[in-house]
Amino acid sequence: MRIGGTRAKGSRMIRMGEQLHIRRGRYEYVVIVQALSDRRGPAPEATRLYAETEQSIRGRETLASQLRLQAAGVEYPRAKPDKQSRRRLMRINRGQQ
Repeated sequence: MRIGGTRAKGSRMIRMGEQLHIRRGRYEYVVIVQALSDRRGPAPEATRLYAETEQSIRGRETLASQLRLQAAGVEYPRAKPDKQSRRRLMRINRGQQ
């Protein structure tokens, strides 16, 4: 997580109006803190405390569509190879044919 472009530690206090960059796996969320709460509350209440930027939403949607297209081009085997096929694959991978 980064706050305003710099890496943030867990103890760092945030203020209203700060921009947070949160990375979850391949996706990056950019949110702006709109309000602060005195207590940890339920998720619906927490979502009212920040707003994701339009650019962040578009970037995640673009990445998701690219990943879907990339996954569509990958062909997976229908079943595990049998013993003879495994040995043939091992010979090919070792450079023996």
